[in-house]
Amino acid sequence: MGRTVSPTADLARYAAERAAPAEPTVVVAGCGRADTVAALLEHGIDAYGFDIEVEALDAAAVPRDRLLECDLREPDLVETLRTQFAIDHVDVCYTEQVLSLLSPDDAERVIERLRAADAIGQCVHRIAAVPPVGAQTGEFEATVRSVGEWQAACDPDGEDVWLSTGDQLPTASA
Repeated sequence: MGRTVSPTADLARYAAERAAPAEPTVVVAGCGRADTVAALLEHGIDAYGFDIEVEALDAAAVPRDRLLECDLREPDLVETLRTQFAIDHVDVCYTEQVLSLLSPDDAERVIERLRAADAIGQCVHRIAAVPPVGAQTGEFEATVRSVGEWQAACDPDGEDVWLSTGDQLPTASA
């Protein structure tokens, strides 16, 4: 039988490997109620998150100084994050099932800006296999693509890490 791996524990391990020997910093894009941020903090990761939905951030069980109401499409996003959170470098920028909420063109621009920023070490994108509930009920539109389709459109050179909801991150030795 296989073993169960927590996606957050896997992300904490991956960030620690990327940052070693320094302490890792992770920023979660589209963090919602910041459950992933909270879990990363429990794993000893210096974690922060941002989301466009202030109501979700206000409901988070994470200190508000680790959260920011901000749009992933903001042109000066990386500088805003660095200033707001007083961090110089982000080892892992984790887009948590949020790319589908952007238009394909917006997603491509966002990823290009994140990758171009010297302050970002690695981008990791987790893609949901099904559209968000709001998109299924017609509350908003979503872009539904497979992981491979997202990567082909936004990262044809394979610079980032692309995962479906059940995938594990690679190890440093891989």
